[in-house]
Amino acid sequence: SARILNIGSFATIQAAPNSKIENVGSSEQEHLLLTKGSVFCNVTSGAGEFSIETSLGTVRVTGTKFEVALELKGDQKVMRIHVKEGSVICTEKSGAGVKLDAGMTHVVS
Repeated sequence: SARILNIGSFATIQAAPNSKIENVGSSEQEHLLLTKGSVFCNVTSGAGEFSIETSLGTVRVTGTKFEVALELKGDQKVMRIHVKEGSVICTEKSGAGVKLDAGMTHVVS
């Protein structure tokens, strides 16, 4: 079953089974490394900085609900971001950035 984690005082993370995450941030500047699986994030607006980094890019948020998943498509790893509420900014390892609003899904390969 999914694990529920409270990150700092303003973020709740639901990690899918077998997901691998590491908290490498600090108070009010939370930063998670996702190396396997997926996480659904609920972040309170205006309470601090929050980001999730994968091998394919970083998703930064100030207050929203979103999911970041690392998936295999054939033998290639892809990162899928889906925004449920609010907006996020995804910066790919190439440096390309895209803003995603509520209802949007973005796949990085």
